[in-house]
Amino acid sequence: MNMQLLRDVWFALEEIRGRDEDMPASRQNMLLRLYLAGDDGVTYEDLMDEMALTNASVSRNVNALSPLDRHGNLGLNLIDIKSDPEEPRRRRVFLNSQGKRLISRIFSRAGKGQVVSDERSINLSELEPVKKELPKKAKGNPRAGVEKRGNSYRWQLMFNGRRLSGTEPTAKKARAARERALKQLKEAEEHSVELEPSS
Repeated sequence: MNMQLLRDVWFALEEIRGRDEDMPASRQNMLLRLYLAGDDGVTYEDLMDEMALTNASVSRNVNALSPLDRHGNLGLNLIDIKSDPEEPRRRRVFLNSQGKRLISRIFSRAGKGQVVSDERSINLSELEPVKKELPKKAKGNPRAGVEKRGNSYRWQLMFNGRRLSGTEPTAKKARAARERALKQLKEAEEHSVELEPSS
């Protein structure tokens, strides 16, 4: 289990929060998702599916991360939006050079001077102990379908403290969820838990 990588991602999220305290967790996740996508970028549809967001939420986050938001105000200027060469009506979102520098700098700081080289190859099945701790009572909620949403949604739940009901947590609840997740990761590391890869 690559615990150092998980810690690096954790500190990366904290660093992003430091850049803009009001930045929602979904926007932070979007930055990391775009970094992992590299030069391929990600479509709006992929962001909606992978991050369990509505079209409006994706648009709002993309606008805020763009050079200019939809009202013509200055945005964070961390991403670019381009037409998909295969489907011109579809738009793809990419980190621009400023966004790539920000994320690389964050990983570099989090890794104590070493840029994480295997961030693209994390096996999210290593988060199974955390998944087992997620509330069981959300079965009737369509947004709670962790199994249906896949590993990217597990990732989002893990690092944001997002509740299975799909609502954004308050800062206090998010902090508590992050602390619980770090404690579980530390316990798993101490006990050298061997996990079966999920199929």
